[in-house]
Amino acid sequence: MSKPEILVIDDDESITATVSNYLASKGYRVTVANDSEGALELLDAGKFAIILSDIYIDRLTGLDILRHAQERDAGTPVILMTARGSVRTTVEAEMGGAFDYLAKPFDLKDLLVVIQRAERSRETQPDGEPAEDLEQFGGMIGFSAPMVDVYKRIARSARSDESVLILGESGVGKELVAKAIHDHSSRSNKPFVAVDSGAVTGSLWESEVFGSLKGAFTGAERDRPGIVETARGGTLFFDEVGEVPMEFQPKLLRFLQEKEYRPVGAGAPRKADVRVIAATNRSLDEMVRDGKFRKTCSTGSTSSESKCPRCASGKAISRSS
Repeated sequence: MSKPEILVIDDDESITATVSNYLASKGYRVTVANDSEGALELLDAGKFAIILSDIYIDRLTGLDILRHAQERDAGTPVILMTARGSVRTTVEAEMGGAFDYLAKPFDLKDLLVVIQRAERSRETQPDGEPAEDLEQFGGMIGFSAPMVDVYKRIARSARSDESVLILGESGVGKELVAKAIHDHSSRSNKPFVAVDSGAVTGSLWESEVFGSLKGAFTGAERDRPGIVETARGGTLFFDEVGEVPMEFQPKLLRFLQEKEYRPVGAGAPRKADVRVIAATNRSLDEMVRDGKFRKTCSTGSTSSESKCPRCASGKAISRSS
C-alpha cells in the first residue's frame, strides 16, 4: 500500500530539505513549499493527505494555511511547527482544528510518530472548529517543547467543561494555567474566582463555599452568597486543594459529582453552574493512602481508603517543575 502524499511548508529551505528527505526515506511522497503563496497554490492544485507547516512563514502564517486547508477539506490533518510557541498560537491551532503542534527543534523520529498518527486518523478526523481571535494569555511565556505541551493541554482543556486538576510545586504558575484555561473557554466572560484553600478556617468552609441564609447561625443577619454563587457561570479555582479539611471533603465531593450545593440553613439543594479547577503541590495519592484525603469512584461513593483513581479531581493537566 502506497504512502500518502505530504505537503511540507517552511521558509527555511534547510528544514524542508531535511524533513522531506527523511520522510521520503520512509516511503512518503513529499512536496515542498518555501513560501505561503506557493503553498496556497499547491493546496488549490492538489489534494494532500497530510500537511506539515511552520507557523511563521512570511506575510501569511501556518494558521492561515490551517484555515485554508480546513476550508478545502476539514478532514486533512494539519501539523504545525514553530520555534516560538505561545498560548495564543497553540490555542488558535487547537481551535482551528490542527492535528498536532510541534516545538522546534524536534527529533525526526518524534515527527514520524506524529505523521503516522495523522496517517491513521485520516478516515476519522473530525471537522475542525472555527479559529478564535484570542489576545490575552495570562503572562505565560516559554518556547520549549515541555511548555508547548502545557499550552496544548490548556487549549484542549479550554474546549471542554470538565473538572481539571493541576499538579506542580509552589511557584510554577498553577494559577496562571487555571486562568488561561478559563480565559480561552466558553465561560471566559464570566467570573474567575480563586480560593486559597489553606486560608479558610475549617469551621467556615461550608458557609464560605456554599453560602448561608439569614438566621442560619448566630450573627447571620442576612443572606450571604458563597463562592459557588459568586462564580456562577464562570470558573471556581481551588488553589492548594490538598488543604481542604477532611470534615468538608464529603460535601465538596458531592458538589463535584452532583453539581448541587446547599447553603447553610437552606431546606433544599440548589443547582450549581460553575466549572471547577483545582491545584495542589502535594501528592493526593499519598494523602489518600495516609487517610488524609478522600477518593470518589464512578458509583459516587467516597472514602479515605483506596477505591479508584482520582475521579473527582478531574484530569491532571500539568506537572510543571
